Formats: sequence, structure tokens, C-alpha cells
Amino acid sequence: MISFVTSIKICKYYEDYGNRLKDYIENISWGCGLFDISYEIIVCEDVCDKNIKRINDILSPEFLSENETQIIYINQDYPNPIGYNMIEAYAKNAGLYRSKGEYVCITNADILFNYDFFYYIKNSLKKNRFYRFLQYECTNLKDSEYYTPLIIAENHVKRPINPFLNVKTINYKNLKNMNSIDAIVVAMANKSGDIMLMDRDNWIKIKGYPENKYWVHSDYIVCRVVNNNRIPIEAVQEPVKIYTFEPDGIQPIVRNQRQENEEPQDVAEWKFAQTYNNKLTCN
Repeated sequence: MISFVTSIKICKYYEDYGNRLKDYIENISWGCGLFDISYEIIVCEDVCDKNIKRINDILSPEFLSENETQIIYINQDYPNPIGYNMIEAYAKNAGLYRSKGEYVCITNADILFNYDFFYYIKNSLKKNRFYRFLQYECTNLKDSEYYTPLIIAENHVKRPINPFLNVKTINYKNLKNMNSIDAIVVAMANKSGDIMLMDRDNWIKIKGYPENKYWVHSDYIVCRVVNNNRIPIEAVQEPVKIYTFEPDGIQPIVRNQRQENEEPQDVAEWKFAQTYNNKLTCN
């Protein structure tokens, strides 16, 4: 069985994420059904006074049950001095430890997987591998005719988010010829952090996501920790694609106010992470 774990908070600037979550759940249910993949979906909802709507207000118990989906709630009582809407690591780790699958795919809630992704999951997964996937941006165009979200995504691809690791680009070939493991790990980390897939035993071994007071750069730290534990990082290329819908409006990074000329706290964290690359461990 594979467990899909995602985190979500429906709040200001993210008002449409309930509908995106519905598309996400239906897409996984469709793909796993197509290839007879045993699965579960764990949705981790961060809860505080910033929520403007709750998942249960949007998705019925019947819908969740039909799609092998459970919701768990994480009260925002963790350190959050910068004032982000949420710090995803806490929610995703709660889902990880609740999961029962042999493999765990930890993702954002606004993505869709194509046919080839599920074929790959069915036929090619191996333990002791950390999988990274190319991700494509697309425009969620409104149309008078009904299309599934996946068809909309496939028909309106804008560009790969990180072509640096696309086999069709010269940069990828140059990267493969580099001797620096740092360059390779950094490039892997800068792929999409929206999806990370690995066997559950190794997720538990690295203790999931880094639970600190910053949400930025946690994907980078995970990749470093994976590498430090000698778990091979595997970049999955075409034809597997993962799509994400662009937001309807601007979604700013929400932080508390800081003094003029004061360095953001997350910048300090990033510098610290860079200094101790080879010693990084989660939690």
C-alpha cells in the first residue's frame, strides 16, 4: 500500500484550496483505481484562528470514505514566531506517523499526477530510494465545457518549474558529469518540493521533515538528510509529470512585521543550514 500525505489550511489568499483538495483526492483515487494500487490519503489540516473555512465544510464524510481519505487535525501550538499561515512540517509529520503504507508520498494539496506517474508507482518503486519528480506549472483555464482537472492541466502546460534536471537540456548533461555531490544534491533539492516519495521505514529513519520554526528550505534539508544517510536520490524524468495549478491571485508569504533593515529570521536559518550541510539531521 502507498500512503499519500498532504497538509492544508484554508485561509486568506488560499480560499480555493478546498476545491483543489477535492481535485487532488479524486485524481489519486482515479489513478490508483486504474492500476489496482492499494492506497490511503491522509489530509492534515492545520488549525488556528486564521482558518476561514474547514475541510469538513467542503467535503462530505461520504466523499472522504469513498476515496479512502481521512482527515487529522493539528492545532497550531508549535513555535511560529514569524507568523506564517502554517508550518507544513508539523502537519506532514503527523500524517507520516499515522500512515500505514509501505511507501509514503508526501505532497502539497494543489497538484495532480498523470497516468504515467501511477504506472511508475505500480511497476518501478524500490525501497531505499528517495524519489524526486519533474513538476510542471499550468494555467487553470475556465472553459464552458466540462473537463477533468487533469485534462485541463495537460492541455495548458506553461513550462517545467526546474528544467535544470530535464534530460533534454544541456544543463542536465553537464550536471551529470560533475563530480561534486554538493551540486547534485542541491539540484535535486531545488526540484519540486511539492512531492517526495520514499519507503516508510526510511521516512521514519530520517524523522520526516525538520520541525523548526521556519517553513522555508525544509525540502532542501530533507534532501541533505537523505543524502547524509546514504539513501540514493532518484530523479524520475519523462513521461511522468506532476501538475500544479497557478493561483487565481497573488499569494504572498505571510510573516509578522519586522524592523526596518532587520534580517529575516528564515535567512539566518538558511545560512545555518548551508554551514552544516553534511551534519544536517531532521528534528
